[in-house]
Amino acid sequence: MRVGRTKTSNVIPITPKEAPFTILDNPAYGILTIQVSSGEVLTLFLIDQQGHIVRNMRCSGLQQFDLSDLAAGHYYISSGSEDGSFAVPFQLLH
Repeated sequence: MRVGRTKTSNVIPITPKEAPFTILDNPAYGILTIQVSSGEVLTLFLIDQQGHIVRNMRCSGLQQFDLSDLAAGHYYISSGSEDGSFAVPFQLLH
């Protein structure tokens, strides 16, 4: 056993950019509230655990979406922009 020697790594930590939207209620109980942080209108995609796009949603500012017709479970809200793609997980409960 060697004491006093530490091997350093060349890995540089990268802080990911924040998504351009925030899910305000996680878990969501049938109604999902999303806040878009910029003044732009985003096209958001609701994606299920199998990777299927379940719904397209246009969102700007503070908006609520009724998801009560969907099965309870884990989903993602995805957005693509010039800054990259973002997928934010949330849980839908009833």
